[in-house]
Amino acid sequence: MKKLFFILITLFLLESSALGESEFSDIKGHWAESTIEWAVSNNITKGYENGTFKPNKMVSEAEFASLLLRAFGQEISNPEGNSHWADGVYNKLNQLNYPNKGFKSIQERNQPIDRGRVAQIITSSQGMNFDINPSIRWLLINKLSKGKTSFTVGGYGAEDALTRAEAISFIKSLKDNYLVVLKPRPSVLTNPKPINDQYQELLKKDHPNILLQEKIKEAADGIQPPTGYTKEQFHNLSIQAYHLIKKTQIKNGKVRVYLPKPTRDNEFVIVNYYDRTNGDIKKYFMPWKEGIPEYYELPATNAFTIGVTLNKEGQSGYVPVVSGSYNSYRKYIKINTFVVEENVNF
Repeated sequence: MKKLFFILITLFLLESSALGESEFSDIKGHWAESTIEWAVSNNITKGYENGTFKPNKMVSEAEFASLLLRAFGQEISNPEGNSHWADGVYNKLNQLNYPNKGFKSIQERNQPIDRGRVAQIITSSQGMNFDINPSIRWLLINKLSKGKTSFTVGGYGAEDALTRAEAISFIKSLKDNYLVVLKPRPSVLTNPKPINDQYQELLKKDHPNILLQEKIKEAADGIQPPTGYTKEQFHNLSIQAYHLIKKTQIKNGKVRVYLPKPTRDNEFVIVNYYDRTNGDIKKYFMPWKEGIPEYYELPATNAFTIGVTLNKEGQSGYVPVVSGSYNSYRKYIKINTFVVEENVNF
């Protein structure tokens, strides 16, 4: 016979016991100090017998799920002969259709949960079925997160492990602002377009520099880095390409475009020029051995496109590494094949 009980297991089951607020020796001055005290005083979580809370300790999937269900008063039916303390927790997660790895794998229950999956669980609790990135955007839009390093999907830290302090911070934000009861997640994906559009509008209004960073990152992530270049190197080269194109100058009938500096012996630069008034197309090769000038000047007609590509020598010719271009007619800057900034005038 199954025994019904409210979850008495806290976020950090078995190894912790209750301590009064302000008794923890390791939370003074911590960014989540007041949130930790709130969680303890509301019997949502506890500290350790040695007088610590360990706010930066990683949280397992089972622990976070227990915290979420406990915080919102969910009844848990723990089956007889259960093989893991969180069997009832995972039965409830499965009933609510919340994303998790532990329902089918007991081993996964004890593994640290990453922040991306936490974002998915939180949006699920709001009755939505989003992939990870739209879930993160929803958290940012609704001020449930400011990100770890920046107010962006990338800056959110989706692959980072969740900490105890972060876990209770998410729960408190939900209780304070949005969630009254846990809602089931729909069985089919929710259309993410409205939330993605809302996120873009928010960035345009309040975070234009971050929006630009996001677009440049997408311009790097949207293309497989050439052989021999890491994703991070490719991302940095894409940022460099943007800043070089942004330095473009147009005056006295000339367009001055600034060039990247190769850092490898097999790299060289190509300047592409397309005069839209007469269809004239030119390529200017600048091999490494000849040295690369700081900038190159070409005629500035009424409509032209100027592009700069960093290339590397390949077995059958050259391979583009990263490119930046400016279209004077449409007034946009492209990095690789993506438009990252519009309404640009030099």
